[in-house]
Amino acid sequence: MNRIVLNETSYFGAGCRSVIAVEAARRGFRKAFFVTDKDLIKFGVAAEVIKVFEANNIPYELYSDVKANPTIANVQNGVKAYKASGADFIVALGGGSSIDTAKGIGIVVNNPEFADVKSLVIHPATTTHSQCTEEELLDQGIKPNTIRLSIGTENVDDIIEDLDEAFKAIQ
Repeated sequence: MNRIVLNETSYFGAGCRSVIAVEAARRGFRKAFFVTDKDLIKFGVAAEVIKVFEANNIPYELYSDVKANPTIANVQNGVKAYKASGADFIVALGGGSSIDTAKGIGIVVNNPEFADVKSLVIHPATTTHSQCTEEELLDQGIKPNTIRLSIGTENVDDIIEDLDEAFKAIQ
């Protein structure tokens, strides 16, 4: 049996900041690893989340080494920072890059066997877009059977062999 832990809870939209403290307390979390980008810090948006942490006495570590279209090194650096911080949960603020970076960090932290994975096959409807309604998924071009393949810097023969094995397993 295999198991992968992805983002467990996602909130988005107006009012979602207010549930950070409630979720942290409910789950017994002690310290946040706050992933956002430098622009959201510069324009004061991240400060609104920091106010929630501070008002609720939630210690946090701010991680803003986020790049557009995050790289493997970007996520690996985030994993090191997460481990060094002593945090036990991740809060992401931003657009795709911050959220993708946070998800990558969370995947590796919760699934250490993926630390050297450079390619990934996912089912967006149940992973990266699990918070979306069926209508929102379809608006984004994600059907129930959509699979996304992200190819890293692996040997092409290894990738082809992995895909062949996967397709044989589902036939």
